Order: sequence, then C-alpha cells, then structure tokens
Amino acid sequence: MSSFRIRSTSTVALPAGAASGEPLPLSAFDSLWVTHPPLLNVFLFPSTTPATPFPVLVDSLKRSLSQTLPLFHPFAGELTYLPSSQSVAIVCRDDGPGATFIEAETDVDFQGLIDADELDDEVLRQLVPDIWWDALPAAPLLAAQATEFVGGGGVAVGLACHHAVVDGHGLIQFMKTWAAVAERSGPDPPSPLHDRRLVRFDGDEEFTRSTLCRMAPNLPSAVREVKANPLKHMSDKDIAGFAIDSERTLLIPGSPWFPMYEFDLGFGRPARVERAGLDGPEQAYLTAGMSPGSVQAMMVISAGKIQAFREAFKLDAVDGDGPVRSESE
Repeated sequence: MSSFRIRSTSTVALPAGAASGEPLPLSAFDSLWVTHPPLLNVFLFPSTTPATPFPVLVDSLKRSLSQTLPLFHPFAGELTYLPSSQSVAIVCRDDGPGATFIEAETDVDFQGLIDADELDDEVLRQLVPDIWWDALPAAPLLAAQATEFVGGGGVAVGLACHHAVVDGHGLIQFMKTWAAVAERSGPDPPSPLHDRRLVRFDGDEEFTRSTLCRMAPNLPSAVREVKANPLKHMSDKDIAGFAIDSERTLLIPGSPWFPMYEFDLGFGRPARVERAGLDGPEQAYLTAGMSPGSVQAMMVISAGKIQAFREAFKLDAVDGDGPVRSESE
C-alpha cells in the first residue's frame, strides 16, 4: 500500500495593490458552477538530467506562481456568499487568502503512473490539493501542490481551481502564463480581462438567480449536498455531454484542443497529464495528446464495464501515445 505525507503548507499571496477588494459578480454562466467540484489536474514531470533538487524546484514554482497571480488576481480570492442579495461573488483582497501551496511526498512508483493504462483515482487525488470548495460563505479558489516521488523518477504538480472562477479555456490561459513566467522566454503574456459584467444578455440577472435557486436553493448548505451527489440538481439540459436516454448519460467535458502537454514550468514538459476527481462513473475528459494531432481521453468507468470498454475501443491496438487511458472505480 502506498504512503503519502504532506511536508508543509504555505501561502502564495498577492502583492499590495493587486486587487481592489470589491466583489466581482459572477456572470450568468459562472453561476452554473457554484456548487460543482473544482477542476483537478495532475501534471507528471520526469526528473531532469541532472536532477533538480526538490527544494529548488519548489522555490521556482512558488516564485513563478507569485508572479503569475497578479495577472489572475481573482484566483487568489474567495467565492463569497452575499446574504443581502442571496448571491455569490468573487472577493479578492491584498490581505486575502491567496493561493495555498502544498509540498508533499509519496512512495508511489512514478514510472508505474506514467505507463499505467488504468489509474486509481484515489492515488491521483493525493497528488492534487483540496481547496475546500464547499466552505461557503467563503470558499478558496486556487491551490497548488508539488509532490516528490521519494523512489525517484520525477515530481507531480497538482492544481485545484474552483470552476466558478475559471472554465477550461481560462485554465489553459492561466497555465500558459505560468509556464511563460517560469521559462522567462518570449514577450510578456497579455493581461486577461476578468470583468464578468461584459458577459450580458437580456434577462441574465434573472437567469442567474433562478439558476442558483434551482441548483443551490439553500446556499451555502446546498454546496455540501452537491458534493455528495454532483448531478442531483441538474436536468438533462444542464449536463454538458451526450444524453443517451434518461437513465444513461455520458459526460464529456474538456476539449481535444486543450494543449495540456505544452506547459513547461521550468523543468521540461510533462510526461503525463491526468484529470483527477471526475464526478462519477460514465465520464470522459478530453485533451490534446502528447503527440501532435492526437487526443487523450480519460475515462471513469465502473469496474464491471472495463472489459466491454476495452473490446469496443480495442485499447491494445491504438497507435500514437499508446492505449486510451481509463480510470476504474
């Protein structure tokens, strides 16, 4: 049985003047994700040659993250419940929580994770931090974790982001900026625009209120309820996927255009990228694969259906990056 230990926990704070402290209202589309679990991504980086000492690597990650956060200052804030309006907004202050950074170690076999066709989601979850997303009335929005594999082979960088503060495209922009800062190459990345008031349509405020009332009728306690059953308050029309029928739904978030293997945080590109903590069985997550033009599909499938899945997709005969990867329950 593998072991896992947190060595230390620190905070990457915003510099003075980086945030106004004024509540940043969510757009109508952001409100859909208030009760949803965070985006959990794990990047597995093989050791450099010669190997970079883990403390040096951690210092580099924290320094580049501290330089990236001012451009993405809402990430360092909190998702805050506003009782006066019964709404939720992002509140970011210079003296706010910042981003949590965790240093950890594990004796899991690094190369085994790189080569595995099927992964244990519990192992992946150990490699990514918990941001206590159900902690309304004030929930953190971002945390990072660097994990050393004590048996050698490499390190894992885990990133947890609340889905209400960022979508898939926004996460890609954040990672691109972090990588550009870490590599210190090329022009300065453009400053993103965080004003959600620019996303408007007729009836958007009523849409936001009705969405929150339907999906989280008893904020903030409803968030904790959804943590136990993520699809409880969602209709077929809410689910971003393919509704085969009322009893069978396959969720397919992500995009084959997400270049997850292009992010060099200062010590090379990842050898494998995985999504941890998908909400339940019968889900897939798509990204661009490691090889140009390839697609990586991460699947959560009930153990009893693995064999049928293998036969349907002929996993042993797929070219490119290797077999389609799956996570079994």
